Parts: sequence; C-alpha cells; structure tokens
Amino acid sequence: MITAQNVIDAARRKLSDVLDGSAGQRWEDDDLLIYLNQAMQELASRRSDLLLAADMTLNELEEITDATDDLVFESLWREPLATLIAAYALEEDGSDQENAARTLALRAAFEKAIS
Repeated sequence: MITAQNVIDAARRKLSDVLDGSAGQRWEDDDLLIYLNQAMQELASRRSDLLLAADMTLNELEEITDATDDLVFESLWREPLATLIAAYALEEDGSDQENAARTLALRAAFEKAIS
C-alpha cells in the first residue's frame, strides 16, 4: 500500500516543487489532494482491473481527504498517479506554453504507463 503523501511527494518532484512546505512551495497539499482524487478516478475508470480484490470483488475507490490516507492501489502505481497529478497541476497553472508542453508530455507518460 501507498499513502497519499507518497504520491504527492512524487508529484512535487515532477513539478520541481519543494517538499518541505517552505515559502517556495508552489502547490498546496489540499490542491494536490484534489488532483490525486481526480487521478485515481481516471486510473480506475481506465483500468478497473486494478480495483479487483483477491476474492474477485471490486474494492471501493474512496475519496482521499488526508495525506496520511492509504490508497487502494499498489505501490507500482505511485509514479503514474504522480505523473497525472503533475499534469493536472500544470493544466490549472496554464500560464505559459512551456507548461502546456510539459502537460502534454506528462499525459503521454501516464498513457504509456497504464497501457
């Protein structure tokens, strides 16, 4: 299992954002938690097999409300989720063409990782 914080920290590295909460931090954890929930929804909708439990029932995808919450996804999905969170963050920022290009590259990396 992985925690929301594990994925948020990986997303911050992709965004070149500081990890220590200092004044240089660009994205707030609350915003990244929102993006994490969106990323989990997108991953689950595209790969519902990832929610299958050992008894062949579907795990429920619950909203993450705190960075210490455990995710239903295995740890190998940390990087794809972090990649999509970074894409969402840059889409919201959308202030320049460099961010648009990075967003496209991050989305392409996510697509490759889930296929």
